[in-house]
Amino acid sequence: MLAVKIAPLLVSVWAVPVDELPTLSDQQFYQQQCGVCHQADGWGVPFMQPALVESPRVMGDAEITLKMIFLGSAAIPEGTSEYDNQMPSFSGLKDEDIARLASYIRRTFGNQPDPVSVDAVKRARLRYVQD
Repeated sequence: MLAVKIAPLLVSVWAVPVDELPTLSDQQFYQQQCGVCHQADGWGVPFMQPALVESPRVMGDAEITLKMIFLGSAAIPEGTSEYDNQMPSFSGLKDEDIARLASYIRRTFGNQPDPVSVDAVKRARLRYVQD
């Protein structure tokens, strides 16, 4: 009986068109997608998840950052990681969101002020994601 009474409430909460949902700030988007493992401050969790701060994968060429986002832990040669947890692929995100995420990570934790373009993400997707 209770389910019948609250069901319309659930439908009304979830029936909001995606383009009407509030836009997350870059920091909030990072926290939602990456922060649980890499932490809000980017220092990761020792022996579980690597730090993004001072990481060569963040500080170097944007292509390396994009490869990690698209492939997750599969981008790391097997047996070379000291971390226990596996990073999933984030290839399900839209190109615009990946560009935004990569730009935030590199700007915040790698001192790389140049944004990652959507075109760079599209090229990386062609290289790393097999349909």
